[in-house]
Order: sequence, then C-alpha cells, then structure tokens
Amino acid sequence: MAVELVQGTAKILDNGVETHGYVSGSGGNVRGQIESMRTVTLDVGGSIVHVKHKQPIVVVDGDQVVVAGVRKPNGINANAMANRTRSTRNNAPATLVIIAGVLMILLGLPLSLILLGLPLVAFGGYFLYVGLNMKKANALIDEALSRSPTVARV
Repeated sequence: MAVELVQGTAKILDNGVETHGYVSGSGGNVRGQIESMRTVTLDVGGSIVHVKHKQPIVVVDGDQVVVAGVRKPNGINANAMANRTRSTRNNAPATLVIIAGVLMILLGLPLSLILLGLPLVAFGGYFLYVGLNMKKANALIDEALSRSPTVARV
C-alpha cells in the first residue's frame, strides 16, 4: 500500500484517548503498565484521516494541516502530521521501527535453520515494511512543508 499525502483545512470529527495495559497485584505488591494514545479523526480536504500518537495532537477546526499515511477502507491512517497554522508536527518513529525489523531479521535468520526463526524473520520483514512507510511519510511531510510557506496565524 502506497503512502499518500493529504493537505488542507482540518475539521475535527472525533477525538479521544485509547488506553490499554494491565495491572496485577498480590500480597500488597501491585505492578503493571498502562499506555495511552491520543486519537483524532479529521476531515482534511474531503478525506477522512485517523491520527494516533503518544504525544498530544495539536489541531483545531480551521487549521491548515499536512498528513501522510496509508489509505485504508475507512480513511487514511496517518503516519505523520504537521499543523502549519500552529507550527506543530507529529513524526512517525521510522528509525526505531526499521532498526527493530533489521534486528529481528538478523536474529531470525540463524534460528530459521531449526524453524524457530521463521516467524521472527516474517515479523522483522513486516516491521521493516512499516518502518520504510513511516520514513516515506516523514519525507513527504518534509517536502510539502518546504514547498509552500507556513500559514500565518491571524
């Protein structure tokens, strides 16, 4: 699936927070991990865009935004987003995902001789594919921001 760029005026359709994790405890010892992701669904130039990020997503109705992501049946899943009006940006963690993919492949290749590494190589390949899409999305945002001037806030 190709990464595509959408830019225009944002209209917020929905926003929220996704929280997942676990908490366990016994004998007074409690431990766990909870993670939250901010989510925003936007209408950008007639395209539905779903943005999910750990950092706050700064966008208000009427802001000029640039979004790069992969088109799915329900809209575009954003990998990276820039808000020209407010001079903010949410990049995809491309380098981290690419490194994780390469490490999984390198670890899985020797283990594939005993068939244990085949799933690891497959997951590594998928991580590499996703990481390269993220890198392309970041590059598309860079290019779009360099081509046209920032919209001044009035």
